[in-house]
Amino acid sequence: MNLTPSQQHRFWSKWNAIVSIANWTRTEAEAERHALLQRVGFSSLTLVDKLKGFDRVLAALSAIDHPDDLDAQLRQITMPRTRLIFAVRKLSSKLSPARAPHVYACAIAKDKFGQPDVERLTDSQLLDLRNTLAARLIARSALSPNPSVPTSSVARPGSSSPSNSPAKTSAQPINPPTPI
Repeated sequence: MNLTPSQQHRFWSKWNAIVSIANWTRTEAEAERHALLQRVGFSSLTLVDKLKGFDRVLAALSAIDHPDDLDAQLRQITMPRTRLIFAVRKLSSKLSPARAPHVYACAIAKDKFGQPDVERLTDSQLLDLRNTLAARLIARSALSPNPSVPTSSVARPGSSSPSNSPAKTSAQPINPPTPI
């Protein structure tokens, strides 16, 4: 099963509510569930991935449950983009001063894409920006034991600052991710 326990619970709760409202028999409900999964590209619930696949399943459930509520369906369809924008803002707030948390991401977006407005970037540009911010956060945390401390306040090895102490100058090794 690719879905998290909370995603499984959410699916089955919504599905059971739909079955109750539709008053389907067990056989009809099973056939409808398989048809729903087929419509969104899966042969089984166990094959649905946690992000885009589950978003498609939720959009299909919403279309059955609330066919007149187009906003709910569209919100589910645009969820991957919403997640990217959220990740960019979260990473930017970790890299920026508290008084201007999104300025950092906007400056990088303007430099890389000529567009400072994160909301106007394409999905591939958002993905690139998110990866850039994540890489910079990792690099910053390698320089400083406290990633919230700006790198300008951390003494670097070989700098001529009189406050160089071994605790401030030693970089922490970055362990490569373990293969799954």
